[in-house]
Amino acid sequence: MIRYDRLKDSINWPATWSLTSFSLYADPTNTNFREDKVQSFRRKLMFDELPTMDNLCRRKPDIYKSEWKCFHCDLVHETSAHLWFCAPSDPLKWSRKDALKMIIDLARDSLKKHLIKIDRNRSRIPTLDWLPEFVALPCWSLTPSDTSFYGFDLLKGFVPWNLFDLVNSVTRNHTLSISLINKILFKLQDRAFRYIWLLRCHDMVEWESLRQITAVMKRSKSHSNPTSSTQSRTKDQIVIHDRCDGWISNSINRGLQWYNYISDFLVGLTVQMDKFAPLFFG
Repeated sequence: MIRYDRLKDSINWPATWSLTSFSLYADPTNTNFREDKVQSFRRKLMFDELPTMDNLCRRKPDIYKSEWKCFHCDLVHETSAHLWFCAPSDPLKWSRKDALKMIIDLARDSLKKHLIKIDRNRSRIPTLDWLPEFVALPCWSLTPSDTSFYGFDLLKGFVPWNLFDLVNSVTRNHTLSISLINKILFKLQDRAFRYIWLLRCHDMVEWESLRQITAVMKRSKSHSNPTSSTQSRTKDQIVIHDRCDGWISNSINRGLQWYNYISDFLVGLTVQMDKFAPLFFG
């Protein structure tokens, strides 16, 4: 989280939280198991809580050995980031990085198509002068950066200001901009869930079976001391002790709207209320 602390002023927090609570599968009248699985995945993805090998070694060191590397490439440890960038040298194995690149490119092209349509409907001869800047946004790239947001941040659900500002400069409508970004990025995360994460989990089960790691073993209580990622919490509960991020976890866990925790949000970002009031209440 140190990197995000440095880049927090580059994050459009209202748009990010809007995306976090948005779903194309939500149905208040019926139980939707698909919705539950996708939302759980999205929450854990944002906070690096997915059961990667790196996390499993900390949670169940009696089962998962720290020296074990990524079961897909056997080159490095499987961290939250490597999971999506794994590209085995074995040509018989599929590259998750290539799959993620296609998913992000699809999101970029879909959003571009919507914006071009909006621009053309507003002007008979649109200039599309925003297009080169849009395509060059670093959030579409898979090259890691400590100074700007890249594709992995977008996958996790963080909306950078430069993306929102450019979209809003074309739509000229704050509500429409939020709606477009929500739909495009939700589909990005949903495709990553279906076409990368679920396949990875299937491969992981086969790998565990070869090592005789059973479901009973995984459900058993670990004999190790709990780490920060395994201390008391419910299945899908997100616990964050930093007040800067606490407003997010409070809203998720307690079920209230994000503006109930606006004081924590503002204190954490050390900004004045009037800076964000038009975005929150406008």
